[in-house]
Amino acid sequence: MSWQGVAGHDTTAAEFARAASRNRVAGSFLFVGDQGLGKRTFAFALAKTMLCLNPPWKHLSAEEITSDDFVPCNECESCRLFSAVAGNWEMTRIGGKSKAGRARRKADKESPDRFLNESHPVVSHPDLHYIYKLSHKTDLPLRYITGRKGSASTSDESGSGEREPIVSEQGLCRDISQRPFLSRGKIAIIDDADFLNEEGANALLKTLEEPPQGCIIILIGTNTARQLPTILSRCHVVRFRPLSLGDASELLQMRGVASSEEDAALLLHLSGGSLAKAIDLSEPVLLEFRSQLYHELSVARPNLTALSQMITDFIEAKGKEPALRRRRLHLVFTMMMDYEEALLRIAGQATPEGAMQVVKEFPQRDLSFFQPYLQGRCPSVERVVRRIDATLDADRQIDRMVNLPYLIDNWLARM
Repeated sequence: MSWQGVAGHDTTAAEFARAASRNRVAGSFLFVGDQGLGKRTFAFALAKTMLCLNPPWKHLSAEEITSDDFVPCNECESCRLFSAVAGNWEMTRIGGKSKAGRARRKADKESPDRFLNESHPVVSHPDLHYIYKLSHKTDLPLRYITGRKGSASTSDESGSGEREPIVSEQGLCRDISQRPFLSRGKIAIIDDADFLNEEGANALLKTLEEPPQGCIIILIGTNTARQLPTILSRCHVVRFRPLSLGDASELLQMRGVASSEEDAALLLHLSGGSLAKAIDLSEPVLLEFRSQLYHELSVARPNLTALSQMITDFIEAKGKEPALRRRRLHLVFTMMMDYEEALLRIAGQATPEGAMQVVKEFPQRDLSFFQPYLQGRCPSVERVVRRIDATLDADRQIDRMVNLPYLIDNWLARM
């Protein structure tokens, strides 16, 4: 089933439908789940449905309404404003006129994953307010929430080619407190909520606790562990689960990312069910690098200098865009977690047959790099756990804008 083109989340849509039919939709939500599961697309579909001026579902009771009924009319002025944005919400990228912006748009056209990238949609609806983190920033700027002095709209001057969200002088909190311009209420979507700093979160608390009448606030993040307790206590948490193998496989084949169900299954296993990661991993160079990395790590004494250079060359081959390099390094650490978790399972097996079964289940066609571990050279459980901790810690450091070659060297030293 696919609610308004958002595959795999019909149950969540049905829950919102029942609440909306009773006029009991909560004021503050936190959408959490891995990247590429459709949280943002769902949020904008929900906003369009709730802001519709002639909702076809309004006359249905909570017992009658289903997710199929919970749709906008697509004819009123509000719906037409949503439709004015070309393409899917996950496809629209904001790009400036800078050289970096032109390069990014060119890369988008040439990239097979252009329909699911780090872009953010253009908002053209007066009752929909949307803010997000620019890719070169470490957090969501406080001024987006509380406002700033000076012009209501400024262009980013970092050369990243991104345009900052339009924020009024008083910021998001004031914007949503004003009377609706067109619809019966207002909706605010705060993307990249993982990057709310303590100041920004504190500025939101009063608004989250008592949203203006008819206003819905949606925060989008990846994990509740990355949110402050004060945010969690004021929001209804909506968890987005990985798509079913059937739904995700169909999407990957439909969009030309996988040529068969077998290829789609491999990509989804590697990505943990995330479409965004599956698309990243579909590049042949990534699968080749993955195999090479595992073979380099399996030798008795890996050459750390050569390994560091190999990883650095791999992330720099993605281009000069810092966000793309960081994203690729995230993939490297995802590959490492798969590898270390397999070693942890092998180390914990009591019999050679059990270890062999772990190897057979590993999602990789060439499994020869496991041979040394099957012959008694597998590290201890304690050592593997320390390496997993080092990888998780290094992965968290990526978005803190540290020097990536330094981060790689430090991680390998700890490994």
